[in-house]
Amino acid sequence: MRLKALEALRSLSHAIIAAEALATQTDQLGAAAHDAGDTERANTFRQRVRHHRIRSMVLQGEFEALKQWYAETYQTVL
Repeated sequence: MRLKALEALRSLSHAIIAAEALATQTDQLGAAAHDAGDTERANTFRQRVRHHRIRSMVLQGEFEALKQWYAETYQTVL
């Protein structure tokens, strides 16, 4: 069980990094579309950025909850 929890923490941290990277890249694409005058595409990118940021926050919450459970269960600090 302990190993599975650590693997889940690692997976969550990788998913957080991926969501943030996608948000950053999408934001850059949106900025380029805005600079080119394509407001419709820029708005679409903005919606996707918001989606990735929200996903990242959800994953961060799951990470923190699992980290706290792990610390309480195994009396260790991560």
